[in-house]
Formats: sequence, C-alpha cells, structure tokens
Amino acid sequence: MSKQNKLEQICKSRLLLGNPYAYVAGDNGELEAAPMISIQEIRGSTNPSPKYTANQIEVIARSFQTKLWQKRKSLFGSEDVNPIAVTDVGTAFEAIGFELESKTTLGENNANDVIGYIDTTHKIAAISQRHPNTVQRFTAAHELGHALLHNANGLHRERPHSTGTTCVRPSSELEADQFASSFLMPRKILIDQFRGRFKTEKFSLSDENIYGLFGAIRKSKVPTGRDLSLHLAIATRFHENKFRSLTDTFGLSKSAIAIRLEQLGIA
Repeated sequence: MSKQNKLEQICKSRLLLGNPYAYVAGDNGELEAAPMISIQEIRGSTNPSPKYTANQIEVIARSFQTKLWQKRKSLFGSEDVNPIAVTDVGTAFEAIGFELESKTTLGENNANDVIGYIDTTHKIAAISQRHPNTVQRFTAAHELGHALLHNANGLHRERPHSTGTTCVRPSSELEADQFASSFLMPRKILIDQFRGRFKTEKFSLSDENIYGLFGAIRKSKVPTGRDLSLHLAIATRFHENKFRSLTDTFGLSKSAIAIRLEQLGIA
C-alpha cells in the first residue's frame, strides 16, 4: 500500500471511529489506521490459547459478530441491515485491520493445492480463485479464524490434489475450521432460517415431515443421518412453501451446511 493510500485509510478510519487521533504505530514505525475491533478484545487475551474447545470458539465467533453488529452503521453504512450481514468475511477482516486478497493461485505445498494463506505480522490474508465460491468463502472464514485464534504467520490451508488422500491435520487447522463454521452459520441465524423453512428447530422423520419434504414417498426410501442433513441443506420446498436453499442463503457447500446442522442438533 502506498503512503498516500495509507493516509487515506487513516483518515477514513478516524471518520468512522469519530476519533481524530485514531491511529497506531506499525512495525516499521509508520502510522497505520487503527482497527475498529481489537483481536485481543475478542479472544479476551493478548496471547492465544494453546488449545480451544468448540464452545470457546463458538463464544469468540459470537462475541466478534456482536461487535460487528454494534458497529454496523460504520461498517455497512446503515443500521437497517439484515443480521446475516455479520457473516461477511471481507467486512470482518477490515474491522480488525486486515486486508483480504483474492489471488489467481497461491501455488502448491508438498504437492497440495494451497487455497488459503494468513500473515498476522503484515495483516494480510489471501485466498485462491481456483476453487468454487463456496470453498473460497469457507477458506476466507478459516483464515479469519487463524487471525482471531492464533498468532498465525505463514499458515496455509491446503487441499490435496487427489480426493482419496487423507492426512492428519494440526489442531489449529481444525480450530480454524470450527471458527469458520460458527462464523458463517451463527447458531441463532441458522436456527431462525431453518425454522422459517421447516417450521421446527429439530427435523423429525414424522409422516407429515416426510411427505412435506419428499412428497408421496415410501418411508423405507427416506434418507437418514448425513444423507438427510444434506437433503435439508439443498431443499427448496417443504409442503407448499418454496424458498431459497440454505446453501444458497449462506453461500456454502451442502456438506458444510449439513455438518453444522448436525453440530447444532437440528438434523
């Protein structure tokens, strides 16, 4: 970023914050725009935890989105915005003073395709354009998780070239995935969206629900478990009601939606 652009960013930050002295000294001693929301404030500590539980990650994601909502007028230009706006990853990165970049490719690492990258020292995150928008969106939120949960420098999110390849992932990667899921599909918002479509907070395989979801189908053919969750993720009608699928509403893959539905005990 050029010096002129930095000055413009500082001025913008001061206006948004209503503070003519809103700036911090960067690592090189130059003035940088102060973030709207402090990472330390979100996770409640200057230093990251050596290990997070799923509940702790859920609390951090919810705390961050509460602050995004409180600052929605500055971030989105209006207080009259849809609550789902707090899942916008680009705005979230901007709020903590990071730049989110989209690259044609991020290269490879050990024969794996690098799809995401985070550098907290220089406050930059990048995602690869080589994958579907649903993957890019989840990857961006995954990197946001690293920014908030870890002191992440040079961490990569990778995807094996072969679909059959498996590997043991570090706990920090699993934590970042959990954060992405919690951030992109907040508990209350997802439950509200689910209830609006299926008129329940937990989908049961009653005869009425089976008919509403599948029509005149024999119960022996009704999917259960993960197959049912996947179907609920992509469903566009229930009884006579038609609607946007959860996958389209949240901009995520059916697998990501299905896993989150199961985590929350909805499906």
